[in-house]
Amino acid sequence: MAINERLNKQNIKLQYKSGFNQYVLNMIIDFYDIKSNPKYSCEHVIGKQHSYTYSKQFVEFVVTEIKKDPQHFVESLKKV
Repeated sequence: MAINERLNKQNIKLQYKSGFNQYVLNMIIDFYDIKSNPKYSCEHVIGKQHSYTYSKQFVEFVVTEIKKDPQHFVESLKKV
């Protein structure tokens, strides 16, 4: 996962027992409504199936947000 690679390179430790995983990614996508932002995501529709790809800008955005407070980042997503 590109986000994990960036966090490791910058030696940023997300304070969450499982680290950065799909669960955390989904919380970020929901919290910031990423799927509706064309700068960060692109929707692909094949028949009735919808899938998304995410941009490099999205990766940078997530790393920047985590950098602000890696200790409490995941908890802050839950306070909605």
